[in-house]
Amino acid sequence: MLPGNTRRYTIGLGFGPVVLRGEGPAGACRGTESRIERGFGYHSNEVQRAILGVREGGLPPMGNMEDTEHGAQSQLQAETATKVGRVLIADDDDDFRALLVRRSQRMGLEVQQVNDGPLAISALRASPFDVLVVDLYMPGSTGLQVVQEGRRIDPDLQSIILTASATLETALEALRAGVYDYLLKPLESVAAFELSLTRALEHRLLIRENQRLFAEVQRLAVTDPVTGLYNRHKLNETLDLEIERAHRYRRPLSLVMIDMDRLKDINDTYGHPAGDEALRTVAAAIRSQVRRVDLATRYGGDEFVIVLPEASDADALAIAQRISAEIGARNPGPWRVSASFGVAAWESGITTGEELIAHADRALYANKRARGAAGKPR
Repeated sequence: MLPGNTRRYTIGLGFGPVVLRGEGPAGACRGTESRIERGFGYHSNEVQRAILGVREGGLPPMGNMEDTEHGAQSQLQAETATKVGRVLIADDDDDFRALLVRRSQRMGLEVQQVNDGPLAISALRASPFDVLVVDLYMPGSTGLQVVQEGRRIDPDLQSIILTASATLETALEALRAGVYDYLLKPLESVAAFELSLTRALEHRLLIRENQRLFAEVQRLAVTDPVTGLYNRHKLNETLDLEIERAHRYRRPLSLVMIDMDRLKDINDTYGHPAGDEALRTVAAAIRSQVRRVDLATRYGGDEFVIVLPEASDADALAIAQRISAEIGARNPGPWRVSASFGVAAWESGITTGEELIAHADRALYANKRARGAAGKPR
């Protein structure tokens, strides 16, 4: 307990209600929730309104410190058994820092430690971390300055602030800086630190998983599920941009349209799985011949479109001929896969993607008629 009327408070700012834990004169028990009527001079409802006001400004959720004196250790062991991450611990108190390092390592985490702010910032710049544990007041830079620099480097970095002199103002400033949790030194228990660290790691993993899922949804939204090529939505989006670029900078742009021959016959004779395999055969042939800057798409049904930036009509025709030969070499089953091709090049009178596709479509059907007249499949 601190002398006189001096009080220390930990502010748990998390998914549950705001909790202030205090240490003070008789009647204030360490580690228990208190309805603070004195201390900082704020009533508890005023403190909650202040925190809520900051949150309404769009801050990320914070970890709530809970009382973990009963059974917390076994719970933490179960929670962290499969969690692996990198933690940077920055504190100028050598003994306290060593304690945190030992506990973090026992949780299976890779730990790097430093004893001042500039070294912490250098470590953050040198390699990625999942969680930053940092003292609020250190030589060289404050903990909040370290947190701000860390989040500039990695916006998803989770941070835990440690301090021996907590005030409401520093707690709110930490919130605004995106700190995950805010703990008082000396710790109520080592288990409280481990729980906060575990939750910060879980929050980091959740962010990563959400990012992965979002990227997957975005990919699926522009991908044809049968061939794995881009779909018509992606084609329309890209082609308009490429035509605008060609028009502005007077750069070449060409289009190849491909129409598979007799896909319906393959479906009717061998079944739709065989038709899907035929589609994938054409897609593989296309992929083998296009450049990284080209956009290969399934236009719909048995048709494909390839956007060729910086390619003349002669370049596009050469690519079409190579794809045709590759399709013939890849026949995957008893059926024969072949295709007809149409090539169109951008010219100044073409202002939209639909116009360029229409030019390629006309060329395609002229090719089909010529092949039909020669007795070839079409």
